[in-house]
Amino acid sequence: MFRGLTALALGLICSINAQAALLTSFNFNTNLSPTTTSPGVTVTGLTPVQARVSQVNNLGVGGTGAAQFASVPNQTYLNSATLTLSGTPSIQVDSLKFDLAKNVGAAGGSLKITNNVNSDVYEVSTNSTTFSSKTITFNPIISTSGSIVFTIARKSDSSNASALLMDNLEVYGVVPEPASMAVFAGLGLVGAAMRRRSRKS
Repeated sequence: MFRGLTALALGLICSINAQAALLTSFNFNTNLSPTTTSPGVTVTGLTPVQARVSQVNNLGVGGTGAAQFASVPNQTYLNSATLTLSGTPSIQVDSLKFDLAKNVGAAGGSLKITNNVNSDVYEVSTNSTTFSSKTITFNPIISTSGSIVFTIARKSDSSNASALLMDNLEVYGVVPEPASMAVFAGLGLVGAAMRRRSRKS
């Protein structure tokens, strides 16, 4: 019986993970606010320190707008922005996708992406003025009943002033439905009762 409940729980977990969907997206065409946000998700950001929307055609890079992360010579990490997501009753994020390029005439380099839930650090680099798609897959999935705060910082990789452009940012994950959470709670109670019965017999 307990094995059956375990199998059912695993099946439900797999089904929920399989429903991972777009939580929020940004196209940066006119501002740094989200373009789309899924029901049940609260998004704050992209909140910039120096990141800004740029008309990237004026910078020699094709497109309409992007979040720009610029740096000055001989600095390590600077020009950071934060992105905060939360959900009810909890939220899970499994990947970030975005396009990345450098400004024409600027040095290339890396974006460092961290979060407040675990100690994972990701760096994504480019030396091209042509946008290319980047995907960061989190393993394990970032999961919390609070807020996930991503910090995106520009890393200066040379003695030259440099600038990276981020466009079409998408965040994928899951906000578990209350009904699903209730099923898990019920399975936990039944499992605990079964364990107590087996100890008595």
